[in-house]
Amino acid sequence: MSVDYMGRRDFFKKAAGSAGLLSAAMAAPGPVRSYLLSEVSAQDALPVTGTPNVVVWTYRPDIVQDNLTIWADLNGQPAPQFADIPGVYDYANVIAAKFLGGEKIDMAYCHSDQLNRWDKAGWLRQDIEQIDWVQELKPALHPWGVENMSTFEGNMIGLPYWAGTKYLIYNDIHFEQAGIDAPPTTWEEFEEQCTQLQAAGIANPYIPYWRKDFWALGWSMFVESYSDGDYIFTDDYELTFKDGSTPFVNMLERWKRWYDAGIVPPDAFDIGDPTIRFNTGEHSFCMNDDYSHKRNNDPELSTIAGHAHNFLNPGATHETTAISPMYVFGKNSNLEPETQNDLARFFAYRYTDGEYHVAMRWVLEEGLGTIDTNVMNDPTVRESFAEWRDVDIYDEQLALGKPRNVQKQLWYPEWEFKTIALVNEYVIGNKSLEDTLNEMISNLEGAKAIYPTF
Repeated sequence: MSVDYMGRRDFFKKAAGSAGLLSAAMAAPGPVRSYLLSEVSAQDALPVTGTPNVVVWTYRPDIVQDNLTIWADLNGQPAPQFADIPGVYDYANVIAAKFLGGEKIDMAYCHSDQLNRWDKAGWLRQDIEQIDWVQELKPALHPWGVENMSTFEGNMIGLPYWAGTKYLIYNDIHFEQAGIDAPPTTWEEFEEQCTQLQAAGIANPYIPYWRKDFWALGWSMFVESYSDGDYIFTDDYELTFKDGSTPFVNMLERWKRWYDAGIVPPDAFDIGDPTIRFNTGEHSFCMNDDYSHKRNNDPELSTIAGHAHNFLNPGATHETTAISPMYVFGKNSNLEPETQNDLARFFAYRYTDGEYHVAMRWVLEEGLGTIDTNVMNDPTVRESFAEWRDVDIYDEQLALGKPRNVQKQLWYPEWEFKTIALVNEYVIGNKSLEDTLNEMISNLEGAKAIYPTF
């Protein structure tokens, strides 16, 4: 369960024991782990200055906290102060409040639409890219991931947490029931197959990810629009549909047809986790975060385990927007730079023993990908992924991934928040398409009047 690297410059810089002993310590239960870590005590101990303070959004906080404890035990650091904030909208506001209140945050999660705001406020370290091991890491990262973790000026100040996209999966039991031989390659064909599935007795064939949140509906509209070659925003940050209809507009009209025809369930905008609904076996297609596919084929969680398959998102180009949330590091830290750098390395790269302790754990336990191709190309990772997804199709989809640079604009979150509400109102029939599009344009102009465009 590890990536093997020979000739490691930093091999066990700190450790008195072998890499095998450290790996055993990482995997051992509490008391045993503490003993083994004491045996792998540091030769050049990291400075101990303050209690590390780490803040993340809520996703498997037990894993995050355990990884922090391992790092602290290994390096003789105080038990880190750790907080997980539920609700990603709330998370961004809480982090800003903490920074504004003068709290020292050593490491935090960050999305690309938060990065420049926090950087422009002067809260984040800007020298991350100059660290020697980050220079070593950067060439192995997907270029779209580097863009997502970089400021307007092109300075990479984030480090890899997880990465991926949203993609569609289908239930082959329903395909056989409806006489469908292969997944669709265009959105027109997708709609036709949904109608065919309805005729075969599937009431609501498609479970979309339309929950009224930026990581759900907000990302889904970009994934689907990108797949037809429409990036919604021009290079000059104007809306592509400002001067006429585009694939994005066609997508909105398509969504309304699906809603009206019952292709999607009537509560489509309120479904918290599409995977849970899809796992009942009552639906034929599902759009979700790519790592959720692991749960679709888990017999303990799904009634259709072994029957959920990924395919290229339909469309003229099959492109997608690629997502890569990151770790960022507070400029005002409780730790000495050397210690904060070591914490960053443990979480974001292969550690001083050559092991990807954190990234490999996320991959193997939760199915989370990373922009680090060293990890993604590791045979253990590919073998694990192949248990529940078609890895070749997944590779092809990620190769078509593109960054969503518009989210770096300081005005973007406000525009997106209002757009999500507008799309909801249009699809359920409370607003005309013309009014919806005009309000999107007006909202963008209003947001730009408040914030600068870089």
